[in-house]
Amino acid sequence: MWRCCLRRQRVAAEDQLQAQLEELTTENAQLKVELERQTSETRSREVTVSRLKDKLEATRQIAVETQLRQLNELQTLTEENRELKQKLNEIILRQQQAAAADEHRHGIFVSS
Repeated sequence: MWRCCLRRQRVAAEDQLQAQLEELTTENAQLKVELERQTSETRSREVTVSRLKDKLEATRQIAVETQLRQLNELQTLTEENRELKQKLNEIILRQQQAAAADEHRHGIFVSS
C-alpha cells in the first residue's frame, strides 16, 4: 500500500511536471513568435530610419549646393554691378570732357 501511494504521488508529480513542461513549451513558442515579430519590426524601422537619414543628408547637400550657387550668383551680380558702375562713370566722365571741350571751343564757360 505504501508503494502504491508513492507510485500515485510520483505519477501525479510527473503528470504535473509534464503539464508544466507543455505549458512552458507553448509559452516559449509564443515568445519566439513575438520575438521574431519584434525583430522584424525593428529591422523595418531601422531600414526606415536609414532611408530617412539618407534623404536628410541629400536634402542638406542640396541646400548647401543651392546656397553656394546663390552666393556665386550674388557675387557675379556684385561684380557685374561694379563693372556697370565703372562703365557708367567712364561714360559720364567722357560726356563731361566732351562738353567741356565743346564749351572751350565755343568759348562758353559753364561752371559745374
